[in-house]
Amino acid sequence: MSRLHITALALATLIVPIMSTPVAGFTIASVGWDNDDSSIAPNAAYGLRGSGFSDAAARILHPEQSRPSVNAADFTTSVIPAGYTVLDLGTLSGGTFSAAAGINNSGQVVGISDTAGGATRGFLYNGSSLADLGTLSGYTNSLAGDVNDSGQAAATAFNGFGTSSGFFFSSSRAFLYTNGAPIDLGSLGGSFGFATGINNSSQVTGYSTTASGATRAFLYSSGSLLDLGTLPGGSSSFGFDINDLSQVVGITGFADGTSRASLYSGGTLADLGTLTGYTSSTAVAISNNSQIVGYASNTTGTLRAFSYSNGAFTDLGVLSGYTSSAASDLNDVGQIVGSAFNVDGSSDVFLYDGGTLVNLNSLIPSDLGIDLFAADDINNSGQIVATGLNDDGQQRAFLLTPIPEPSTGTGLWAFGTLGLVSFLKRRIARAAS
Repeated sequence: MSRLHITALALATLIVPIMSTPVAGFTIASVGWDNDDSSIAPNAAYGLRGSGFSDAAARILHPEQSRPSVNAADFTTSVIPAGYTVLDLGTLSGGTFSAAAGINNSGQVVGISDTAGGATRGFLYNGSSLADLGTLSGYTNSLAGDVNDSGQAAATAFNGFGTSSGFFFSSSRAFLYTNGAPIDLGSLGGSFGFATGINNSSQVTGYSTTASGATRAFLYSSGSLLDLGTLPGGSSSFGFDINDLSQVVGITGFADGTSRASLYSGGTLADLGTLTGYTSSTAVAISNNSQIVGYASNTTGTLRAFSYSNGAFTDLGVLSGYTSSAASDLNDVGQIVGSAFNVDGSSDVFLYDGGTLVNLNSLIPSDLGIDLFAADDINNSGQIVATGLNDDGQQRAFLLTPIPEPSTGTGLWAFGTLGLVSFLKRRIARAAS
């Protein structure tokens, strides 16, 4: 599942606001997040992922508890596919841009698009067209951050404005899109709230400001909104993703500008630490096997994608020609997607599988003229949703479907049931030109 990737904007290095005092509004620009008190920390979430909107915003210890039935036998051994077919998902009616945020195992995709009237709306793609998710009463715009296997979406209503290169929020509210209508999730007392992740039990995570202006991660379950607190000494926290074990991943921000990846599980918020040589970390996604991905960062601005499992970090490396990398999501097979980028804003997208890091742009037909700059989510069939530019230079959400390998003695490329995948989860990308 995805966190709130705000890839829509193609965030180069997502920055999430770390706030301790009330602010007049949030601004998400092509280079990240900002706020009026200028206290910010890098994060990964929607290309808003969470990647997105936190993408350059979104996930941590593994408590002993019963796990959902995710069986290795349900999937073939993962391999890098021979290539991908690519579908441009277009825009809502009259729109000029779109961006992907999440994909579920039924092939449904959520993201954001502008409309003919100038509003920005979350969308749900059901296999043929984009449906406008609407917004809450009193709000003009919306963003969709994640989708579960029932087609319910974690979304955010907001006032302000959004374009392909940035968003401004004067107020916002988390909501659950279900059965064709939005349900207001409430707030922790402040004027800003963002929904970034949803699991198959309709539990939602995200973050909200409080009456005092602090920012706190939340867990919404059965009509109640729970403040998840912070790590010891923390000034703010953000929730970016939730799995079917009700484990929430995100970050705690500290007054010195550093942040730590965190895992909320069984009522406890735990510090994951960070990669050796880095001062901060951000957890953006968690699988149903409790594998976590995200990125570490340091004071020089360098980011490095990581995977975290069984108490240990794995450095995922970086694509050739780039200095930084950030993971944005993963599936239950262990395949990871993310972005690589340089300080000048140039970026690329990657798939990490079985110790191999490959450039996704090299696996799509070159004659399409498509340039992907944010890989946002991946489902258990290996399908990926990404954001990039089409051959006309327009920013679009794209669906990538793996092309099966030729039949061999070991069988065909397959991943169980075929299906079609961060905000404030999530994502990392360069601004559309």
